[in-house]
Amino acid sequence: MVRPFSFIHAKNGICSPFINDYGFTTAAGASLEDTAIVLHLIKRNIPARYPNIKIIIPHLGGLIPMQLARLDGQANTPDLLSPPSAMARSLYYDTVGWGSQAALRCACEPFGADRLVPGSDFPALLTVESYRRTFEYIKESRLSDQEIEQILYRNALALFDFDKAPSRAVPRQEVDHGRV
Repeated sequence: MVRPFSFIHAKNGICSPFINDYGFTTAAGASLEDTAIVLHLIKRNIPARYPNIKIIIPHLGGLIPMQLARLDGQANTPDLLSPPSAMARSLYYDTVGWGSQAALRCACEPFGADRLVPGSDFPALLTVESYRRTFEYIKESRLSDQEIEQILYRNALALFDFDKAPSRAVPRQEVDHGRV
């Protein structure tokens, strides 16, 4: 049985004049909106209240990977059911970082490789790089071979419970390439 999941993606960035009026609507605004989404989920205790819903946040979680200790130490939120870092670590994050290996490593360290899934940012990213490049940067990131394999090949299977699905192997058929 596949558990429910939700992928929450920014539309136009944070919609702040401090960002948009300077031309950074999606360049910086999207990451700030991703950050705000995670903060809202934490404040509403969504990860703690609904642990069976798999929630995927884009763009490596925005600023969240760098804020976990600060959130735990300074967040004035006594109504939380778990520490902010624990709730953030229960979410999943896609690997769209526009080729930033530093951002990928920054997300991998606090969340763990098992919480990162391949992302494509379709169709936006295609304007600047190929899908091949979108995934090659993960292989070049200086993460361990095990972490790279986990991110690129195992996590999505586990996230969507495909690794638990019964095998539906299709019998191999011989193909006659000489016939039309």
